[in-house]
Amino acid sequence: MMLGLSGTALPAADRDAKVITPANSPVELDPFKAFLFDTPLLTVSVRNKGTSPVSYALRVWIFEADGDLKGTLDYCVGDELGGGMRWRVNIPIDIKGVTLRDRAVVTVLRAGSGRATWTLSYTDDDQMEVARRAANGSGGGLAFDRHDNREAAPWTCPCDCPAVQSACGQICPHGAAAFTCAPFGGTCTASCSCK
Repeated sequence: MMLGLSGTALPAADRDAKVITPANSPVELDPFKAFLFDTPLLTVSVRNKGTSPVSYALRVWIFEADGDLKGTLDYCVGDELGGGMRWRVNIPIDIKGVTLRDRAVVTVLRAGSGRATWTLSYTDDDQMEVARRAANGSGGGLAFDRHDNREAAPWTCPCDCPAVQSACGQICPHGAAAFTCAPFGGTCTASCSCK
């Protein structure tokens, strides 16, 4: 069976991905339309809950069946999401060794419009623990802090490659196996594979 998304044909989803929409987030993730494919690729449906266009970045965690972290990926979406609009985002997962037994969790990492920016009010370690609980089917959530802009500010992707590389070494329980960071055309993808 094939499933067509955004003009591309993808194999049927192997398993559902868990989503965490932070409290106060202008971007909502649909928990019934998030899937991890074995290519590996994660696809998730997003909706702008407001009336103003918003830019956003997503964070994905991949956990092994025993709950160990296999890796993380930050994905800055290049296109603004118009007010009240829905969209499907396809995220190539370049974390090493993803298997059919692994579980994925995705959240909104950061968002911005001409009027405000939203950032997670949790450390990376706290975010990962919430994601681990979500992967195991437990409750728990994240929340955004909102910062109003006095003047319209252009969106910048949260793509600080040295900071991502440093965090990669800290979050992996047995050390990092690989790190990638690729800013391109106002967007960015950064991933960390654990040993």
